[in-house]
Amino acid sequence: ELDGMRPHAYQFRDFVIKAFNDDLPYNQFVQWQIAGDEFAPDNIEALKATGFLGCGVRNAVITKNQVEKERYDELDDILSTTMTSMLGLSVGCARCHDHKFDPITSNDYYRLLSTFTTTVRAEISVTKPSTEMDKALEVFEIETARLVAKLADYEKKYRNSESYTNPVIAHQPLLLTPWQSTGPLKTTGYIAGHNAVFPPEKTVGSQLGSGEWRSRPELLNGTSHRISETNSVFFFHRSITAESATPTVLSFGADDTVKVWLDGELIAERIVAAAVNPDQALAHVMLTKGKHQLLVKIVNGNGIGGFYFNVKQQGVPKTIRDIMTTPVLQRIPQQVETLLNWSRQFDVKWQQLSTDIEKHLPKKPKHPQQTIFVSTEGRTGFRPSIYNVQGPEFYERTYILNRGNPKSKIKPATQSFLEILMQHADKESHWIEQPPAESQSSYRRKSLANWITDTQHGAGSLLARVIVNRLWQHHFGAGLVTTVNDFGTQGTLPTHPDLLEWLASELIENDWSLKHIHRLILTSETFQQKSTFSGNASKVDPENKLLWRFTPRRLEAEAIRDSILAVSGQLNRTMFGRGTLDPGQKRRSIYFTVKRSLLNPMLNLYDAPENLKSAGHRNSTTTAPQALLLINSPYIRELAQAFASRIAPQYYTGPNAASELLAASIHGSPNVDIVVPNGPYTLQLLLYEGWQSRSADIVIEGKTVRTAYDMFKEQGANFDHGSVLRHTFTLIDGNIDIQIKGPLHLGGLILSKGKSDAADRVVIVKSQADLDLKDVIKAINFGETKGLTIGDVKFAAAAVNTTVEGVTNKAAGDVYAGQYSQKLPTIQEKKTHQPLDDDLATFVSKAYRLALNREPSKKELQVAIQFIIIQQKDYEQNNSAHARSTALTDFAQAIFSLNEFIYVD
Repeated sequence: ELDGMRPHAYQFRDFVIKAFNDDLPYNQFVQWQIAGDEFAPDNIEALKATGFLGCGVRNAVITKNQVEKERYDELDDILSTTMTSMLGLSVGCARCHDHKFDPITSNDYYRLLSTFTTTVRAEISVTKPSTEMDKALEVFEIETARLVAKLADYEKKYRNSESYTNPVIAHQPLLLTPWQSTGPLKTTGYIAGHNAVFPPEKTVGSQLGSGEWRSRPELLNGTSHRISETNSVFFFHRSITAESATPTVLSFGADDTVKVWLDGELIAERIVAAAVNPDQALAHVMLTKGKHQLLVKIVNGNGIGGFYFNVKQQGVPKTIRDIMTTPVLQRIPQQVETLLNWSRQFDVKWQQLSTDIEKHLPKKPKHPQQTIFVSTEGRTGFRPSIYNVQGPEFYERTYILNRGNPKSKIKPATQSFLEILMQHADKESHWIEQPPAESQSSYRRKSLANWITDTQHGAGSLLARVIVNRLWQHHFGAGLVTTVNDFGTQGTLPTHPDLLEWLASELIENDWSLKHIHRLILTSETFQQKSTFSGNASKVDPENKLLWRFTPRRLEAEAIRDSILAVSGQLNRTMFGRGTLDPGQKRRSIYFTVKRSLLNPMLNLYDAPENLKSAGHRNSTTTAPQALLLINSPYIRELAQAFASRIAPQYYTGPNAASELLAASIHGSPNVDIVVPNGPYTLQLLLYEGWQSRSADIVIEGKTVRTAYDMFKEQGANFDHGSVLRHTFTLIDGNIDIQIKGPLHLGGLILSKGKSDAADRVVIVKSQADLDLKDVIKAINFGETKGLTIGDVKFAAAAVNTTVEGVTNKAAGDVYAGQYSQKLPTIQEKKTHQPLDDDLATFVSKAYRLALNREPSKKELQVAIQFIIIQQKDYEQNNSAHARSTALTDFAQAIFSLNEFIYVD
């Protein structure tokens, strides 16, 4: 069988997700999957839905003798999957003989099968919806309407003018003055020169460069003239006088470009980029009586250029002369339009307005095209390969076969449905719909969908029972009918038949809303029961068929993986689009590409269903490899580390990570400024990475401060990786202006209120932009000028954990900030201060809230803290560089392994 990639099949998955999220009525959901192209051929989502029929397997290269059998196998897969998933009936069992247990005959099977006779799997190109493109199209249409209206206004104004209704055609020749020229002006190329605007283009007769207009009587009409200067611009000007209205054709040639103005209006333009020839640019004009000014711009690129001009007085066609001899008031509408159309070709203004429209129309925005995977008719579908020879896409007829053998045909099969589910006197003709004359589809699939969703006379009631039973199974682990794919006589009877009927009726009466059924189930007392075990009840109903308690059930494989990603903060919530085979991708598991020869190991281990047929029920096993995966998988370990980092005190590494991690740890509103009283304050600036070795200035409130105290050394510790700067000042306006001139440094700010205030009051500096320090003093990345606002924070004591890595001298330590008079503790090099139990309690509580949606009990809290401390000590004894963070990761990974995390209870 073929296990190749289906690059566009993901769009069916996207349709299903959108349909469930939008609560698409389930009957419409079914109809679109069977015949979306026949119900709504212009709806892209309906077309995507038909991918349902094409998701089955396909054989690879087959022999010629296998082609017809392969086609029947393909149709059988489509029919069996449709009937099993939607009606819970094993119709496929009637392929070779009448169903042994259910009232489904072999004739029923083949007549149903004929529904899909000409259905093929195909990839088609459709217009992709785009809000941005819709807006662009709206702008385009507005501009189109403006240009059309402008032309219409001009025509309305001039269609009754004398020059249109009764033009006087001259019989005298035109009077042309000799050419005058000016130039050349050098340019960088003929395109640049053509697009540039020079003075003669604005006012005829002005000078160009140092040259002046000079008479050129040698430039004769109908003759090509050479221009030898390369990359040069020339202008030619002459007057044309007409004794009366004269239809005229002006002919131009140029090497390389030409622009022509008549009485200041642009009438011709052409980029030729070839040898000069006649008629390379033509202008049809109606020269009115009087004198007219003609200006020509010629641009030559490389080599020899040229210029050509000729003028022709155009004759008047006999039909036009006949109309002219007819009095104006006696002309019929057709004559008026004929004369108007003839006159237009000589109207420069009309030509310009028409040209504006012609240039605008090709700019119409076009929606992007996308390829989608569909099951349809009348399209070129996938063909089976017969040793490199393409077989037929389908056969024109489906036959009733003897014992399923394509070589033993009994008679052609005509479309019908299951006899037992047709409750109408007209039988199948009640649902069969004839296609419109222009349709390429047979409408047989639409007829089938009509029957399946008909609750009065067809299979609609069974359709409703099957889907509500599946929803019940999803929430309780088992359906009211436990054999969810078999509602026939071999299936189990419903444990609560009245409940099943009521849910099916609720679905139908509420517009087939699946969300309505979900809401009913989830808000029911039955679903909200505890799983507490009762010995007496278990004696009466050991399998809990009567639902006297909630039966714990394990999450599906995909939900387990997605939950770990979500809790760790690593879940990529991007919706829709192509999937991937990469097992390390961070999107939801539904976005994995399904390839039967390359299954996802984690999902497979947790009982993901097989991919060859519809799976009504998933296994739910408990095996040692599942536990080993959660303990030993590098991927799970990575997510556990992310989970721990998400809720643990932040440890900053490097100059850039400091501010980023600090901003990420903010809770609440970072933009609220808290005003505190003005008065004396002491600023303690804790700096790392050998501040004293840096040539940097610190400016606080306009005063440069250079006195740095090596506080660590003063306390007797052998620690030379940092220093503390203290500066006392009086706050005036609620803001502190601090400027640190020099390279970036990792450090922290502690602002202590003066002795005039309460001893336990500590105020921490906060940036006006996005740093809001509320609970614990953090490290801040300094460099540029910082406009800092005071934020009011009260606490008795706080631990500041700061680790500096990625620098020449590595150091790790804690700074303890509390009452004003309290000194900083001794910090030893390469030794981390023992964290407070309160910190671990906060960490554990956050972990429980995120992963289990509850607070830990006192016992759980005690055990968790003890576990982390023991793990940390073990790592410290082994000289681990990150003992604390590794211990926190161990706890986070243990959370993933809890039954409470992977079971619904």
